[in-house]
Amino acid sequence: MRRILGLGILMATLLLIIATVLTTSAPNEASINSFAPNVLFADDFEGYEVGTFPFSGGWELWFNGVGDEYQMIVDNISASPTKSLQLWGLSGWAAFAAKRFTTDAFKIGFQVNVRVDEITGGVQDNARVSFTKWTSLSTSREYAPVVFDNNGAIVTDGKILRSYVADEWY
Repeated sequence: MRRILGLGILMATLLLIIATVLTTSAPNEASINSFAPNVLFADDFEGYEVGTFPFSGGWELWFNGVGDEYQMIVDNISASPTKSLQLWGLSGWAAFAAKRFTTDAFKIGFQVNVRVDEITGGVQDNARVSFTKWTSLSTSREYAPVVFDNNGAIVTDGKILRSYVADEWY
């Protein structure tokens, strides 16, 4: 079965430095417990002009948060090397960037660097990264979300992985 998913990034204020999607082939006895990754795509955002959204790299802006003009490549904050993707949302209206891909892989995973400017303490998440399938104009299905919650915890599948603080990369 072919899967068409987007690597989606949703948050209040999030800087994303590297997005990498990893896959493995269909399982066999030797590989069922091992992970030999194949990179479907990787993006360190270095190839984009500061102040622009990375549309040219296949990224889509599904929701624009506080406005299109705030969703852009920046060079004033980064984990490595010099640029990152800034996404800035507001309560009730997230900024959501996605990159679509198709795979027949048995397993998929992602690796990103995330930095949250402020822990809001409200009812909304501060940031989240996931595989997301767009199902209609107003709905989507999320897979394997990693959530930076509003209380300073990084959570997946209902389990707290660790705490986080504002202005640090994870």
